[in-house]
Amino acid sequence: MAYVRLKDIRYPIITVTAAKLGKKLLLLSPHPSIDTQGHLIRTSDCGTFLHAKGFDSVVDNVLSRIPENTATSLQMPDLRLPKLVTYTHQMMASLDSAELMPDAHEETMNRHFANMRWYTPLPSLHFVGMTVALQFPVVFGTVVVVGPTIGGPLGPALASDTLRWSRAQGVMFPPALVDAMCGDPYGLECQRGLDHLYFAGVPLARRSAEKFLSHVSIKPGMGSTEAGDLHKAVFVRNPSVERWQQVFQVYPHLDRFPTHDLFSKHPSKPGFWKCVGRTDDVVPLSHGENLCVADMGAEIAAALPEISAVLIGGQGKPKPFLLVEWKENELDEKSKMDQLLPILEHANRGCSDLVKLSPGFLWFTDPSRKLVRTAKGSVSRRESE
Repeated sequence: MAYVRLKDIRYPIITVTAAKLGKKLLLLSPHPSIDTQGHLIRTSDCGTFLHAKGFDSVVDNVLSRIPENTATSLQMPDLRLPKLVTYTHQMMASLDSAELMPDAHEETMNRHFANMRWYTPLPSLHFVGMTVALQFPVVFGTVVVVGPTIGGPLGPALASDTLRWSRAQGVMFPPALVDAMCGDPYGLECQRGLDHLYFAGVPLARRSAEKFLSHVSIKPGMGSTEAGDLHKAVFVRNPSVERWQQVFQVYPHLDRFPTHDLFSKHPSKPGFWKCVGRTDDVVPLSHGENLCVADMGAEIAAALPEISAVLIGGQGKPKPFLLVEWKENELDEKSKMDQLLPILEHANRGCSDLVKLSPGFLWFTDPSRKLVRTAKGSVSRRESE
């Protein structure tokens, strides 16, 4: 069965209810297009659709495009063409399993969660959001702050008020929100009053971290930015620690899982690494949503013979950008833009409003500075950005 609404306390309740009934639950984001919602319902063979008041017309539109349906799994963060990924009961007990690790008696992040007040605006349909909503209170006795129900990313003013009046001691924030709050004295003060600040999705800007590094414990999740002397991160199945290697519960047929994350060594601290990019075509944005750009870029590049190459980027930013390399430069930018706008509209089909390409983030390359190519002739995103 499927469930959709804005984030609130009902997400973990519905999840546990589905588990008790022996049902698989498809948690849909309220942001993607009707076509994307329909794609997920159809591929999951879902037969029951639960929704909140106010979503009637959305659900009717989705169901009108699906001939028949019947129930399935939780969804990863929505991409342009999202795929279903099943989260198991064992995965949703991962923090409890971590207590059985040989070094669990040492300081771990679990100690940061126990018996404290925690808040995250990250959606409960994402693994991190559901972990905070479900695992934290069950495993660690955490008081979870649900926060306001809104139809989009949380703004800095509302986030600051939520921290102040909830007396939260720890947060799990997207870096875009941290950056925005750091630009305001009130927001900065609220963050400095925390015991723990975790960020997820992409790296935190150094200028923001330096503003409260001496005030609050800052912990990163895995993120991406473009830089450096790079190494690939790969998980290798190991029977002695397999119970904690959740990725092989998602992909049980694999013995090796490439994360597509790239790391560079710290110049002076052995064993310390910085996540600096990705090898695939996913652009992670600062609010936690991702954009799969391979097919979109190819579609735009092939739409007009005058286009010689395109680059879609924006890693760690709130919105993606499009950089277009034009073969001839006889046209002015307005004429080029007029030709590209209907192409952008078509390329954005199926995309969430949070990740759509927009004219305000469309630029053309300087004729004297072409996009950087790899040895194979494709555009090198890392060097071109």
